[in-house]
Parts: sequence; C-alpha cells; structure tokens
Amino acid sequence: MKKIFLPLLALFVIDMAEARDTLAILPFTGGQGEEGETIAELFSYTDIKRMFKLVPRTSIKEAINREQRFQRESGMTDPANVAALGREVGAQYVLSGKMTRLGEQNLLLISILKIDDLRQIAGDIQTYARIEEIQGRLPEMAKNVIAAARKKNSRLPPLAVVPVQLEDGADSQVADLLAQLLAIHIIRSGKYAVYPRTSSLEQVRIEYRTQRDSKATAENQAAKPGKGANPNRVLSVTARKLGGGTMFNAAVINLVTGIQEAGESVNYQNLNDGRGVMQTLAEKLTGIARQQAFFSNDARFFSLGASVGSSFTAPWALASVSGTASIFPHTFFDAGCDFGLIHGYEGYGNVRYYSLYPFAHLNGFAHVTLADWSAAWYAGAGGGYMMAYYEGNGEDNEYTIPVLDVTSGIYFGKDHHYLSLAWALRTNFEAVNHKVTAGYRYRF
Repeated sequence: MKKIFLPLLALFVIDMAEARDTLAILPFTGGQGEEGETIAELFSYTDIKRMFKLVPRTSIKEAINREQRFQRESGMTDPANVAALGREVGAQYVLSGKMTRLGEQNLLLISILKIDDLRQIAGDIQTYARIEEIQGRLPEMAKNVIAAARKKNSRLPPLAVVPVQLEDGADSQVADLLAQLLAIHIIRSGKYAVYPRTSSLEQVRIEYRTQRDSKATAENQAAKPGKGANPNRVLSVTARKLGGGTMFNAAVINLVTGIQEAGESVNYQNLNDGRGVMQTLAEKLTGIARQQAFFSNDARFFSLGASVGSSFTAPWALASVSGTASIFPHTFFDAGCDFGLIHGYEGYGNVRYYSLYPFAHLNGFAHVTLADWSAAWYAGAGGGYMMAYYEGNGEDNEYTIPVLDVTSGIYFGKDHHYLSLAWALRTNFEAVNHKVTAGYRYRF
C-alpha cells in the first residue's frame, strides 16, 4: 500500500504545482537606481512563489538570458548537453509595485492584475520610514495578497474605480494613488470585482508588450488583454469643501440605470488622512468592515467542524463536534465534545452505553499554500473530562475522569472547505489510549 500511495501523492503534488497560474513581478517604481528591481526580486522570494509560477521581469531574467545565449552560441558547450531553452510561458497575472508618498507618509503599494480581463484580484499597502525597512514588510504583504487572491471574486458585481477628483487641480498622481488605495480596500471587502481605471493598467500593457515582442514567448501562450466585459458600475469619489470643512464624497453609480446605488461622505483634514479615509469609505460603501481579513488571514484559523473516529477501546466508535478560534497568530484554541457510540466490552449482552467527553486544547500551527489549496499542520495539548455510563447483565456503572490530551493533525482544503485528520493521546496517568478521527471543517 505504501509503495502505491507515495507515488500517487508525488503525482498529486506535481499536478497541483503545474496547475499554478503564472505571475510576472515587474520592477517597483518610485525608487532610485536599482531599488525597484531589488524589491521586486526580494518579493519573488516570499510565499508568493507557493501560489504562482513566477516569470522574472528583473535582472534575474537578464542572468537567464546571458546563460542561454552562452549555451547556444559558445563553441565550448557540447550541443548534446545544452540545457533545453524552451519557450517561456507568458504570464497570466502582473504584480506591480510602487514606492510613493501621501502627505507625510511613505507608502509601499502593490497590486495584482489579471491580464486578460484587466481585473485587479489583490493588493496591499504598507507604510515605512526608511527604505531599508521595506524588506521586512514584504513577507506580510505576500500573505495578505495571497489571502485576497484565493477568494473567487470573478462572479461579483463588476465595479470600475476611477481616479479621485481633487479640488483646485491637485496633483493627478495623488488622485490616482487614492483610487488605488480605495480599490485595495474594496477588494478586501469581497463585495465587488474591481476593475481599476488607474495607472496600474499601464503595468499590464507593459507586460503584454513584453510578451508580444519577446521571441522567447510562444504566440499561443501570450496572455492577451481586453477580453473582459466592461463594468456596469462605476465608483466616483470627489473632494468637496463645505464652509470650513473638507470631505470625500463617494457614490456607486449603475451605468445602465443611471441610479446611485450607494453614497457616503467622510471628513478629512489633509492628505495625511488619505490612507485611513479610503479604508473608511470602502467599509461604508460595502457595509463590510476590515475585520473580515482577520478571519481570512493564513496566520489565523477560525472554523467549525464534525468528525468520526475511534479510540480503540470504550468507546470504540465516536463522533465529535468542535470549533477553533485564533486569538494570536499561528495558534488556535480547539474546543468541542466527543460522543461515544459503541462500548466494545466483551461478555456483555444487551448493553446500554453512552459517553461524553468535553475538551479544550491550545495548538500551534504552520500553514502552507499551493495554488488554490492550503494546508495546516498543528500540534498542542489540553484536557477534558470523560463522563461514561453503561448498564447490562445486572451491572450499572458510571464514572467521570479528568484526562490530559496531547494532540496533532492536519487540515487540507480550499476556499472555506477543509478535510481534517486528527490524532490524540489521552491519559489520566493510570492508563493511556489514543483517538483517531477524520472529518470536515468549514473555515471562516
């Protein structure tokens, strides 16, 4: 069995890896010298590589090209041993980033756009004081965009986000930046599929030209933009003054009916408030607060589930219900109850039996993501209280025992649906038994 299972598992993992979409990480804009390429390369080393196959668009690509030219042109290389050059697969998604400034804040902003329909599927914003801090921000940004990209939002109502209209002919780059911030917060809400009408689209055009003009990309593999339907809703945001006050007024307009579907206003003092104001506007327009990302964060696990299994002694068969909640990153509390179904005692005829085992555990876990799938391995400890009763052959027995548990297991699935496999060692310091269960969990 083991000889069959391991090759099948390897083929499954390889198949999942091959199914990943391709992502081009473009050099970040707004830096000096090679800073944009450096940050793009550093980002390619984060967990983003677990979700996408990466097509380098930085100096990494030039190193590949130089080696390929050497192998192809050098008389020092045996043609029989030349590494297969292949034809580079065109990227289906583009990740663009920029270092910019809003008021007195330095911002690092990233966006992932789907090339063929020009839809933005993910994005994140971080602040920094010195450029050296950016490297430390990238792993968290990667986790945030992975969590957003895993959500299936193509069937959501499409919404075009245009640059913010600023008073007195203010800087158009600021108007564009505010719209990009707003788009990221709306994506996080999960209410609309976002189609940006900002400068981020230029990055898609750059990538498309790279694929079209590159001799390394096969024509049938190049992603072609512009197949997506035009959104039938547009989000308009305008800066307005009323007496001594200043506000951002926002409205979602249905382009077919001409009707305003949502409208909100948020006061602000100056552009330093821009980042927080765009988040507040998104929450008001969608009715969904930012806390939703707290649940979808890969560092936290909130779920409800049920399972069946055995303890290989009384009770031989059991069913469990439990829930998990993460207060701290990479940890979760697991609380629930086991219901014993079959006693397994020899020599007893018609026996009535039941047991209840309420329990609580604290677990640490590690999370991995591969394409649309994710998995978590956990281990921890806790305890419970075994309450059992059985009656038969003239005997009536009831007992309650405090028990210590050591637990471990895995969750594996996609979106909100996970399979679970769990093991527990239980002891009251007089005897030891084991519990093995398999079940289903719904992750929030």
